[in-house]
Amino acid sequence: MTGTRLGHQPRSRYPKGQLTQQMVLRNQPPGVTPLFDVSLESDACNDPLQRYDLWAMLMYFDKANAEIRYEISRPIRTNAKGYITDWAPRITPPPYPVEKFKDFPDGTDPNEGFGDIDVPVDPR
Repeated sequence: MTGTRLGHQPRSRYPKGQLTQQMVLRNQPPGVTPLFDVSLESDACNDPLQRYDLWAMLMYFDKANAEIRYEISRPIRTNAKGYITDWAPRITPPPYPVEKFKDFPDGTDPNEGFGDIDVPVDPR
């Protein structure tokens, strides 16, 4: 459902950790009270994340339509297993068309990932 407005919300592919779930709780609209209190255990005055909202970039490669759908969305709810299930607002640009499998000639599915990511770090 990434990048679409078909009445359904996207769901994260993997469950999120405790910090992400706590940040999602902060994103909830005023008046929404979580069932359980899972607030951060640090003092609110000393919490460097207190003033930030969590946003996520979601992407999906649609093989059938040969397009990449994407959106930038603010997660507002997770389920009991840690998957993000609700987002508001959702900023959904038009899909990006790609030539059918031109960039993926070996038949790999980009939705499954491309293996380990190696990012060089320069400690200057």
